Amino acid sequence: MESNRKQKTIHSSKSSNDSWLGNMTRKMTPFERFIASSNREEPDQIPAMPYCTGPFISRFSNLKVSEYYLDAKKKLEAQLTVLKHFPGVMFYNGVWPDEGVVVEASAFGCNVVWSDTSPPWIEQRIIIQPKDVDKLRIPDPHKNGYMPLMLEHLKYMKQNVSEEIKRDYGYIDGVGYSIGPTDIAGLLRGFSDFMADFILNPELVKELLDFTTEAVIAWLEAQQEIVGEFRWFAIADDYPGLVSREHFQKFCFPCLKHIFNHFCGIRVFHIDSHTNHILDLLPETGANVLFGFSTEVDLAVAKKKIGDRMCLAGNVPPLEVLASKTPREVEDTCRKLIEIGKPRGYILTSGGTTTADTPPQNIDAMIKAAEKYGRIKTC
Repeated sequence: MESNRKQKTIHSSKSSNDSWLGNMTRKMTPFERFIASSNREEPDQIPAMPYCTGPFISRFSNLKVSEYYLDAKKKLEAQLTVLKHFPGVMFYNGVWPDEGVVVEASAFGCNVVWSDTSPPWIEQRIIIQPKDVDKLRIPDPHKNGYMPLMLEHLKYMKQNVSEEIKRDYGYIDGVGYSIGPTDIAGLLRGFSDFMADFILNPELVKELLDFTTEAVIAWLEAQQEIVGEFRWFAIADDYPGLVSREHFQKFCFPCLKHIFNHFCGIRVFHIDSHTNHILDLLPETGANVLFGFSTEVDLAVAKKKIGDRMCLAGNVPPLEVLASKTPREVEDTCRKLIEIGKPRGYILTSGGTTTADTPPQNIDAMIKAAEKYGRIKTC
């Protein structure tokens, strides 16, 4: 399942006369900090990159959750409201057709339930018996499930977001996102049975992952038709961390590598499950950034196992710290992480998405901690 697509590295738009290391003539833009950190180069400061999705954004903007997900205009207004409240930082995705975790599975035929108070969910799995996999077809993003609606949302956002925001914050233009193949397969099969299948029915796991991997590629290619060749894209796939190292290498790893090698640009991998047993393998997937990884993974351990092969983005506890502690305690947690992560190849963010009830002042505290403790000394 290898791809021969040639990779190219995305670099900052800074002049070649400017140095990452010293004599900075101006502050870097948020997107330039992200690019530098993703490439394991030194930015002017460690970037903070808040990780906020539908639940937080809809509550912050006083929207019903279903309105946020299904109405492109309201969604964009809500996202911009959050971004204006926290200026000067690049959010993970930031401006994007946020669809929760269900759109990819919906394209295979799963029914989606939309709620006014919580993110959407899949009502029922569609692979009840192993033979049901024979009914699967690679979805057409322009025709199947909620993918066409989300492509329309993407077009709306591209038309209604300023060029300055796209340029300085790295949003929309050349940006893609998908749930990963293992998580999609789990939604189709049901996660309990799917986990058991790794032991009891490995042929089914392989067949399902082949389908979902090609579906992810088709989905990202459809997005690329709108936004242009990727500057960066993200894959969110949590369940590979729940299987053994052997099963990860045999089943999940080839799928991730195939996807990451299929596209150009900075490749971001979000996996917030326990990954200590596979950390050393993750750079070999082709991903540049390990984003929002689980708080069960110690940053110092991750840095030791991964070295300079991958940018690490994490991992402030979203529940135990960001949602629950005082701003001063948040700042102290961030300070400790920054000291481990500096001077390059590190982005300060939460180890998982920000919860709906997270105090905004705690996000402010994380951003200010990056500004206060994340400055890179120049000479």
